[in-house]
Formats: sequence, C-alpha cells, structure tokens
Amino acid sequence: MDEAQWDETLIQLTKAADTVAVLSRCLAVHPHLTRWKADGDQLEGQLAADGLDQARGDLERLANGGASELVSVVERLLQILPVPLE
Repeated sequence: MDEAQWDETLIQLTKAADTVAVLSRCLAVHPHLTRWKADGDQLEGQLAADGLDQARGDLERLANGGASELVSVVERLLQILPVPLE
C-alpha cells in the first residue's frame, strides 16, 4: 500500500468510526422513549423520533453498500498488519 492509499484508508476508517459513533448516539433513545411512554411528554417523543429517524438514514446507507465499503477498508488494513492477538 503506497502512501496515498494509506492516507485514504485512514480517512475512510475515521469516517466510518464517526458514522458508527453517530449511529450509536442516535439509537440511544431509551430514556426519551421511557419518559414519552410514562408521561406522554411530546418533546421526549419528538427527541426519540429524531434520533431514530437519523439512525434509519445511517442504517440504510450501511445496508446499501456502506457496510461493504467498511469491510473493504478493514480488510485492506488487516492484510498489512501483524496477526491479531487472538
């Protein structure tokens, strides 16, 4: 892997990690759902819906090829790294 490929791979890995972090935060709506169900608090329901709507978009992007691209990035790195510690 040449220097340009290395740099591009690291950029892709960073973007993937950022996407997964955002997805994780978007799916962490349990407290909002609990308060909405218990109290019928409209704002809490809207916050949950907002997070889940964002998560749906990210999940759709992953399902439509984003996950395969991430696997390719990881595989490229694993080809040049030492054997995992297993």
